[in-house]
Amino acid sequence: MNFKERHPEKANVVLIDYDLVAIMMPTTLAGAQIGALILFMFPSFLIESLLTLMLAFLAVQSTCKALEITKKENKERSLASVSPAPPTDANVGLSLPAIIKTDKSGLSAIVNTEPPLAIEMSVLPNIDPAPKQLSDEEKAEKAEKAEKTEKEITEKQLAPSLKQS
Repeated sequence: MNFKERHPEKANVVLIDYDLVAIMMPTTLAGAQIGALILFMFPSFLIESLLTLMLAFLAVQSTCKALEITKKENKERSLASVSPAPPTDANVGLSLPAIIKTDKSGLSAIVNTEPPLAIEMSVLPNIDPAPKQLSDEEKAEKAEKAEKTEKEITEKQLAPSLKQS
């Protein structure tokens, strides 16, 4: 049985919540007794009709709540898709919330969202998230520069040891 097992997150608490059991058991037993009396007193078609109406009511209520939550999540998702403004010299002291908007030409602008009129704070170049494909010549130049830099660093590290010997 689980009555001696401990809660996985709280060391001093048992797994079973006995306060909840003390509240739930009497109400569950009372509900079973009342349900048995209703089943005995009313005809089956009336009970089935009432249960069907209750099911329909709860289905409509659940659907309305689901639609409400979906609308709220979609609204939050659309607001979250507009990224916050990165810190720049133009908006370091900005105390009002700002967002970045990109127009058709590809330029991004930091726009203040409060008061009712949007104020353009600065213009940023549109940054392409896709990496640039390098030509063979550019790759060779880059490799040559890296090799040269590595050689210079190695020489600087070895210079003190050569002076000592």
